[in-house]
Amino acid sequence: MARATNVVRFLQEKASVPADRLVASGYGEYQPIASNRTAAGRAKNRRIELLLTPSLAPRRISKAALKDRHGSEKKHAAAKQGKRHR
Repeated sequence: MARATNVVRFLQEKASVPADRLVASGYGEYQPIASNRTAAGRAKNRRIELLLTPSLAPRRISKAALKDRHGSEKKHAAAKQGKRHR
């Protein structure tokens, strides 16, 4: 768990990743990928896995972007019907 905490701290301080986007979890003790009976196995279990997920928070869209998007939708609908948009 200490290794995961250090990676989170590094990402916050050096890469400016917002703290609310990071979670440290330790699984090595409970989900080993190799036997802990050998030095090589223990080395494999000392790992960091990063799970990247998209932000599900709604994004703010400016009025100009909404206006442009609306105009593009009209043009697309007109093109589907074989009409020219003016």
